[in-house]
Amino acid sequence: MTDGPSGARVRAACLAMALSVVLGVGAPAAASGVDRTLDEAAQALARGEDQRARFLLEQAVASAPDQAGVWVALGRLQLRTGDLVAAEASVERAIEIRPRHAPALALLGDVLRADGRLVEAREAYDLALEANPDDPLAKAGRARLHLADGQLVAAAALAIPADDRSLSLRLAWADAQANAGDLRAAIGKLDEVLAQNPAWMEALLRRGDFARQLGDHAAAHRDLELAVRLDPTSAEARYRRGLLRRDLRDLPAALEDFNRAIAIDAALAAAYVARGSIYQAAGQQAVALADFDRALRADRLHSDALTHKATSECAQGAFEACLDASAVALQARPDDWRAQVAKGHALLGLDQPEAAVGAYALALGQVDPEEAHWLLARLQRHLLPRLSNQTGVAWHFVAAQTPEEVAAVMAAASTQGRNGR
Repeated sequence: MTDGPSGARVRAACLAMALSVVLGVGAPAAASGVDRTLDEAAQALARGEDQRARFLLEQAVASAPDQAGVWVALGRLQLRTGDLVAAEASVERAIEIRPRHAPALALLGDVLRADGRLVEAREAYDLALEANPDDPLAKAGRARLHLADGQLVAAAALAIPADDRSLSLRLAWADAQANAGDLRAAIGKLDEVLAQNPAWMEALLRRGDFARQLGDHAAAHRDLELAVRLDPTSAEARYRRGLLRRDLRDLPAALEDFNRAIAIDAALAAAYVARGSIYQAAGQQAVALADFDRALRADRLHSDALTHKATSECAQGAFEACLDASAVALQARPDDWRAQVAKGHALLGLDQPEAAVGAYALALGQVDPEEAHWLLARLQRHLLPRLSNQTGVAWHFVAAQTPEEVAAVMAAASTQGRNGR
């Protein structure tokens, strides 16, 4: 996600606080010159002057190469700037000096987590907590892993203090709540974050988008407009405001935002998908497909792009291509009911109505309730006349009260078809 100026300041302040924790935990007394250098580095970090801070920390390491805390401070900065190889080398040097140095082990966990090595990261955090059960950085890192796994109770048990150092952790907490489907709780957590930093872009964008998903367009508009004003060059802010404008049916304004987002970040796959969906709904399938293909060049397994591509291929009568795209989409996200519908359409177009029944049955078992009537109407119109047991299935369609019941009936019909009625 794009990080605006306010977000950068928050990250810098959090890192400066983290370094103050690291340098204050049990390190041997350093020479006064090294102390002054470390103080200057922390001040530079708080101002967001990364290059100046790195220069000072490298000086400190050269002056005190046997102090684990100094190596950890340098590693923290290297991690912040995305230099994972250098950060891992620095933390390994710190652990060589002090094998049970909790801040060093916590940093190792952070580096491994950033590199996607989550099992090793968990082990590093656990070792840090064995060395010091109250280490705030180790607790925060371990809590983030719990949140990534959706384990909110386990994360809460770590009792992270609600101070400035936990702002980014609260952001992760909000993401976990949203992923669990509790958007209102996620917004409440973001309210806490934004009460401390009202202009933090990442939090604003999340809260605005969650409000949009809940249909609170006024709240979404407030946050997303502010985000665009704070950083007009943020592709993510333009994209999310475009989604809101699309929901409000202000399609010219939505297209303007998506176009601007793509101009800023040509690799933002979601913006291509959003723009393509507008053209798709307008019946401009060739234009839409071009956008979906651009999205897939940026992210070849983007499930929404694959699903939309399959739908447009079917609309153009390219049923084989539709079937291929829907199959890949379902590999990426097996519970994508829209991809199941596209697969059903493709099979129907290829004159395989009995196979289509199976795909539609799966879709009906996963469909959003508000979409069920639309899907059922389509099936009655296009599918039932082509099934040999149409009378019995049609009666069940009329009698069925829920999509789940219809899905069960269709699954039974599919089984009968395979068994040769």
